[in-house]
Amino acid sequence: MKIELKIAELTEEEIVRFLEMKDKANKILSELNVKYVIQNSKNQRKILFFYEDNLIYTYTINGINPYDERIYKYLLSKAESFTSTFYNMNEPFIEHCKKNPQEMDKLTKILLPIYLQIRK
Repeated sequence: MKIELKIAELTEEEIVRFLEMKDKANKILSELNVKYVIQNSKNQRKILFFYEDNLIYTYTINGINPYDERIYKYLLSKAESFTSTFYNMNEPFIEHCKKNPQEMDKLTKILLPIYLQIRK
């Protein structure tokens, strides 16, 4: 995936930091077999996350223009959120979720079936 950077307004340190965040997010997501697409519009960006070609999560960032480099911060944050949700999935947690589905947050509801499929 190619994401365009407007580098004229960035320092070299900022460029390196953004690319490191992007690389770390890509590594995390590839380990989970999750792919993403970034959609741009006038005042909004959406990160669409897919697992096995199925849309599993949409993260919308309002009020930022299509060339705002903060997208990498949000991408990494969401990738880390996916990972922490996966790491918290142990047998007692899974059993609790199955017995009390109303207590699961949105991300857990999405990722639990994926986790169970990967674990097989």
